[in-house]
Amino acid sequence: MAVGQLLQKLTGKDKTPPKMFLALVLTEEIVQAAIWQVEHEQTEVVALGTVVEWDGEAGTSNELVTAVDATIASATEGINGEINEVILGVPYSWTDSAGIVGSKRELIKKINKELELKPLGYVSLTDSVLTYLKMQEGSPATTILVQITKKDITIVLVRLGRIEGITVEMRKEDIAEVIVEGITKIGVGDNLPTRFILFDNMHNLDEIAQELMQIPWQKHFAFLHLPKIETLPKDVTIRSVALAGGSEVARSLGFVSEEAKPEEETVEESEEVASREQTGESENKEEFLSEEEIGFGVEEKETVEKEVKPKREWKMPKITLPSLKIPKISLGKWGVIGGIFLLILILFGWGWWSIPRASITATVMPKWIDQEVSLTLTTDTNSSVAGLSVPATIESTTVSGEKMIDTTGTKIIGDKASGEVTIYNRTDLNKTFTKGTVLTAPGGIKFSLDADVAISSKSAGVDYVDVPGKATVKVSASAIGSESNLAANTELTVASFDKVSYVAKNETAFSGGTSQEIQVVAKDDYEVLTSELKKELVEQLKTNPSYLIVSSIKTASEEYTAKIGEEAKSVGLTMSLTASLLSYQNDDVKRLVEPQIQGAVPPGYSLAQIPVKVELTADSIDEEGSSVTGVAKVQIALLPTYDQGGVTRIIAGKTQSEVKQIIQSQIAGVDNLTIKLQPTWWINKSGRLPRNSSRIELTLQPSET
Repeated sequence: MAVGQLLQKLTGKDKTPPKMFLALVLTEEIVQAAIWQVEHEQTEVVALGTVVEWDGEAGTSNELVTAVDATIASATEGINGEINEVILGVPYSWTDSAGIVGSKRELIKKINKELELKPLGYVSLTDSVLTYLKMQEGSPATTILVQITKKDITIVLVRLGRIEGITVEMRKEDIAEVIVEGITKIGVGDNLPTRFILFDNMHNLDEIAQELMQIPWQKHFAFLHLPKIETLPKDVTIRSVALAGGSEVARSLGFVSEEAKPEEETVEESEEVASREQTGESENKEEFLSEEEIGFGVEEKETVEKEVKPKREWKMPKITLPSLKIPKISLGKWGVIGGIFLLILILFGWGWWSIPRASITATVMPKWIDQEVSLTLTTDTNSSVAGLSVPATIESTTVSGEKMIDTTGTKIIGDKASGEVTIYNRTDLNKTFTKGTVLTAPGGIKFSLDADVAISSKSAGVDYVDVPGKATVKVSASAIGSESNLAANTELTVASFDKVSYVAKNETAFSGGTSQEIQVVAKDDYEVLTSELKKELVEQLKTNPSYLIVSSIKTASEEYTAKIGEEAKSVGLTMSLTASLLSYQNDDVKRLVEPQIQGAVPPGYSLAQIPVKVELTADSIDEEGSSVTGVAKVQIALLPTYDQGGVTRIIAGKTQSEVKQIIQSQIAGVDNLTIKLQPTWWINKSGRLPRNSSRIELTLQPSET
């Protein structure tokens, strides 16, 4: 217990009511406030405000201020005194490595300015919930924590209270699919936590939890056994911010003494800290910003850590000097010392001038020039390069590939309705209707007789009333579908006869008629699939450095996974193409155009040692396909020329940053430099080049294009 609190108890002045604070949850959907206080060094929630909804995407900042004011008013109802110090709980997506993102920071500044609130700090909702769980369960959680909102889903992988991975995914209709994708994106290993904990700010998650229980999780990830799905109450976010976040704020403000920590917890945390220091791991903790970090004007504090590297001990290399016969000269003590000092200076000067060396490689973007020449590629061995024909060999090649697309065709399938009708003959003659005779029901629905049927003529009944002849026969609908399931006592027209002569009626309802639309392979699907795959394979053939004879391309084989009209959601094609290629040597083409190239090289450039690019456009191909006549577009790479001796004299003794500026000013197109100084034990801290320009080697190298 703090000394001040102890004195209050001894003097009997411990009657001051505890100070109250605000907790405020801000999301894209809702805002909610709570009142919390520290009583006997324990953080407790005094009152919860009403959840107030707002639209974070379409709503204005004024609407947000109004919503926050409303929830604070409901939380402080009946509480005396001004409460304006607040801790904020925000979604993980509102934060980045620098703190709260700029747009949300402005919203918070406006809220505090308009409502005269004093921010104590903020905490991510995922962090506060994890701390709240630790407070409730007595130990750090190992779980997959999932926050579900109307807009997105935040997935957090937690082991022993430490966050090992987190991702925010856009919400889709299939929430289970989003969670599977998110866990995969985190890049998890084996032995995942077998506990999912779901929470939301305003929605009941029981239905979603039931859906997740039906997922075969062990098919997707390495769970030791089927994970348990749990949900937290809707008010967990505001309570976790008030209790978990408030505890840290209370401790930092001095309301809770360090001595108040239980001894066992202190030992346990010390062991955890020691373990993290050894393994290099860190525990996720609530982050509380100063007013400046939220943008309210407190001076920024910085801590700069400097890495101290051990100094390498320098050793003078052993130098063996030739033996010289020097006549004995009596120089005295100081003469000997002076001679030794002079010898050391001479040796140092010789080493300073002769030992260091530098290798500089400058990458330069090459300049390309184009030349076109008419030539013939031929397989005729008697052809001559000098005669503007290039010897070539013909080769056959095969490429194969496969492709699959969704089908676009549809077809109706189903069963026909059937039943039994009674046909009435109102004429004076007997009548026989053959199998297949058409009967028409109201709405134009047609049926046909399943068998021949003979019907007697009408007869005189009681009181000379005509009694029609009748016969019963089975009928079947002409088309599939439930429309043919006629209700009982429906009258049907027989063939083209008027009902005055013949009429049919069913005593019982027809049944069995069904229909459904299915997805099938359409003819257009075949055409699109063939066209697209063939185009891809032809492009693959064109990547060959040899000349492709387009007219020689033929389809060797093609096999579809489904036939036209067959039910399938997708159809695939495996295809092989064969073609003929003319292979030639680029150097042969280069020799043809070399006289023109030499005359086209501009001043200040020379040919680079880069393979020549040859693009051949054929005008004609002979009937046998053994020669191709066309135009060859030849691309030659050039590098700038420079005075190597002059450049090395300028850069001698310069720092590496100065060297780059000088070389880029002296040689056009230099985009990067690699400088290597040797020997390493001689290099001084400034990294200057040798003073002796003859010890500097400069090489130009074309950059990759």
